[in-house]
Amino acid sequence: MALPGGAVEAREQAPNGAPEYIWGSRYRLRGVMGRGGYGCVMSAIDIKTNTPVAIKRVDSVFQSLPMVLRILREVKFNRHLAGHPNLVAIRDVLWPGDSNSFKEVRMVFDSMPCDLDRFIRSRSGTGLEEQVIKMLMLQLLNGLAYLHGARVLHRDLKPANVLIDEMCRLKICDLGLARAYFETGDGDHSHLWTAHVVSRSYRAPELIVPHTTRMGFRNGVPYSAAIDVWAAGCIFAELFMFEPLFGQARDQARLLEMIFDLLGAPLYDVAVRMCPPELLDHLRRQPARPPLGLSGLLPGAPAGAVELIARMLVFDPDARISAAEAAASPYFNDVRQEVADLDRPPPPVWGGAAEPPAVRVSPPTLRSADFDFETRVGNGTVNAAEVLRQELLAEIACFHPEGSGQVLGGPSAERHLEPSDAAVRGGGHPPPPSVGNHTWGGRTPLPTRFNLPAGMTDPALRHP
Repeated sequence: MALPGGAVEAREQAPNGAPEYIWGSRYRLRGVMGRGGYGCVMSAIDIKTNTPVAIKRVDSVFQSLPMVLRILREVKFNRHLAGHPNLVAIRDVLWPGDSNSFKEVRMVFDSMPCDLDRFIRSRSGTGLEEQVIKMLMLQLLNGLAYLHGARVLHRDLKPANVLIDEMCRLKICDLGLARAYFETGDGDHSHLWTAHVVSRSYRAPELIVPHTTRMGFRNGVPYSAAIDVWAAGCIFAELFMFEPLFGQARDQARLLEMIFDLLGAPLYDVAVRMCPPELLDHLRRQPARPPLGLSGLLPGAPAGAVELIARMLVFDPDARISAAEAAASPYFNDVRQEVADLDRPPPPVWGGAAEPPAVRVSPPTLRSADFDFETRVGNGTVNAAEVLRQELLAEIACFHPEGSGQVLGGPSAERHLEPSDAAVRGGGHPPPPSVGNHTWGGRTPLPTRFNLPAGMTDPALRHP
């Protein structure tokens, strides 16, 4: 019997009488959480720890250069940035059956039952409490501040790439389009960047009107972490509106018009610095008109929220508030302790009266050498497929240090290597909080904040 993606069949039977499947000798598959053009996401149980996980199976990884680059970045960034409570943790990458010809990759992540996009759509008729919005946004900004502190841009921030659970925990996911920005000798790294990032509704102005120079971008630097702050501001507004702020934009030209309608035309010195000549001419010909303003679009939002969103949605990226500054806003003061409680790791399994501290993780310093595959592939001086296959194998080996050396560089073999405990924890960082209620000493268990859309928390058992 052909089994999915190298799984081995267990002898146990599922409750409905169908055979169960186990991947990597460790993960018992429960059902399909979602499908996409890349493959699917499976709900599973880690047999060793008896905890739920999500396995992202990517088919035909080497079918195109952009796909393998995206998967390699996702594994690298998640491994290097592991440990922050508001980033989804990668726990394992299953070793391929044939290291010389494998075509799919299976990544094991924290299990989070719902993404923010589906949650927002499910609440459009009932609304959201402001406290919940505050807790979600503070966690989102904390995660972004951590990424930006590590000099990493997410570049694809949108509700579908933000995961939540019933206790209002939030984790940013999908770092496949992320980039780390490093200092280089000549500053010319424009071949690593593209303005075509972020879904249109969350795209910052500087991605729509990059000022062209001999380097290809404004001042030789394509854009900054401010693009993620703009996207976060759009998500902030969406939590009050229950629809994308710029969701009616059919193309980039219409998106820019909608931004001008909302914010007004940029000041002349900003326009000269950011806009190409033809757009400047267009702006000069336009009659003066008052901006619509956020207050008119968000009549139900409190003044403090509108003010903070306005500071995140500034046309000039140099004047836009940073993620760290936004997270420090007094607007979030009344939920900081609740968010800190969400960040606390679960008590040790052997019990203990002492309350564990909230997780505080400093951003790591990434080395450009860990990402030099971008330069080597971008320069076109190497066999991209072979370089990226070896680079991906080396990353997978980081999760299996006790056995991968026997496979790397040796004959291929069908085997399932167990991830090390350190790899599952994300290096030396404390384990992320488990899903579910738990008590800190004598403290009341964390409350269930809301019900998630039906079918999200218990996907129907279906074989992949």
